[in-house]
Amino acid sequence: MVNSLLAAVYARVGSAVAQVAPGGVYWGAAPTGTAMPYVVLRPRPSFGFEENTSDTFTEYQNIRCLVQTNGAAVAGTIIALLEIALRDPLPLTVGAVLHCNKSIDDLQLEPERDASGQEVWQGIIDFEFLVQRNPGD
Repeated sequence: MVNSLLAAVYARVGSAVAQVAPGGVYWGAAPTGTAMPYVVLRPRPSFGFEENTSDTFTEYQNIRCLVQTNGAAVAGTIIALLEIALRDPLPLTVGAVLHCNKSIDDLQLEPERDASGQEVWQGIIDFEFLVQRNPGD
């Protein structure tokens, strides 16, 4: 079920930011030299409850979206697009998303500059998905 959620988030984020993040969307880390702006997705540990009944299994899954760009305004725009895109229900191939919360939203100026000497801004937005599946999925 986690793979189903990760695939749905990746697809939704990719279509939401395609026009404003030409560097693309990546899992874990972007390749060295990726053009900015781009988005990196990372699964995060969940400390929420898990409920296992004989009929369903419910748990929280967390995903962090990191935006790398040369301007604060662009990072803010991409964060806003991500928030809008992931607010709508996500279709999963296994299980269902019952609810999505935004848990962190931050914008930071990185201490290092890029290769051309420009500022690097990092936008961070975390999402917490309450997902449900049938036992065995």
